[in-house]
Amino acid sequence: MNFHHQNRARNPLFKDTEKKQPLMNDPSDQADDHWFTDPSEPAQPGTEEAEQLPEWQRTGYHMEALPCDEAVPMDATNDEPVELPENAAPVPYDLDVDPFDPEAEGLSPTQSQALPPQISEAPSTVDEAPQESIPQTQTASGPLAPVQPHPGNKSIGKIILIILCMALVVFGIVYYIFRIDEINIVGNERYTAEQIISMTGIHTGQLFLPTDEEKVRSVLEKNRYLYVVRMERGDHSITIQIHERTPVAYTIWHGIYYTLDSRGMVLEEYATDNELTSLVLVDKLQITSCLPGEHIVMQDSNTLTAYIQLMLEFKAMSLFEDVASLNLDDLENLSLYTRDGYFVRLGDTTYLHGKLRSMSLVLTELRGSDAYTPGGTIDVSTREYPTYSPPDSGS
Repeated sequence: MNFHHQNRARNPLFKDTEKKQPLMNDPSDQADDHWFTDPSEPAQPGTEEAEQLPEWQRTGYHMEALPCDEAVPMDATNDEPVELPENAAPVPYDLDVDPFDPEAEGLSPTQSQALPPQISEAPSTVDEAPQESIPQTQTASGPLAPVQPHPGNKSIGKIILIILCMALVVFGIVYYIFRIDEINIVGNERYTAEQIISMTGIHTGQLFLPTDEEKVRSVLEKNRYLYVVRMERGDHSITIQIHERTPVAYTIWHGIYYTLDSRGMVLEEYATDNELTSLVLVDKLQITSCLPGEHIVMQDSNTLTAYIQLMLEFKAMSLFEDVASLNLDDLENLSLYTRDGYFVRLGDTTYLHGKLRSMSLVLTELRGSDAYTPGGTIDVSTREYPTYSPPDSGS
């Protein structure tokens, strides 16, 4: 590599200029300070030609050829001239020293003064107060740049704080409205109120939302003896009205005795009927399924409807003590037996309330007569005209 190209590659302080060719026809130009010989053919040190060159050309400085008495070094970073101290002579450039390193060995004080302003590290005064350190990051182009906080970070923080405050306010309002301080249980007989409240899983002081009502209903009705009638909300209170299922009848399926409530819920199963004599025997049912904790399933759904209707009427008229058995085999010819041996013909499922009322009046009259004889047949299939037939004398 010749001397000119070495200077161009190793000296970033000064602006590179176009190659200038000397005017050989004008020998007087060789003595001007603003001109130099072709860099491709440098003058050899010690020769007469080298002695005629200025000192800065003999030492290897590459200066811009300007039409003036003094060459000005250029700053390679911003393409601006570097201000040198007054009466400062050109400084020789060492090809083996990095001019941007102030601590490099062999760099003279004058060279340090000629460095670009952005890498000068000397403070202007000794008494200058220390400043707080600013986080800096290393950039790919060179100097460390201060890390400035993003202006949007504060706005995001304020938004999050506002959202949290609003959430706390909403939670406080909801808690005040739906807080439960009192739980009331109505209709319980078999279980105490404390037992039922424990089944629900709710307690005073907690939130009870409208969506929780269905959960409470589902939990309570998992107990086959409990049925939720309704739930009422009050001022920080809730009232749960329940119906406790009680056995009112029993049936036989595959040789096993099953107790039923008034709506067909299977409650228990027994091996014998010794404990069931106070219940109504529902005989000759066409049963499909009969499992404790589930409703009885019959081949004809109308049969279950007739059963429920009759059980409700028995309860309303207090006839459970009078009725011993019920035959639902034929829905067009319903019948029952009383505990004192009367056979009652009900007919179809229409006007059951009127038919049972007529039966009750006939039984009261018969039992109150002086010639009371247990047994016989009472026909109330035509409710307006009930009839009684005494038992055969031979039977």
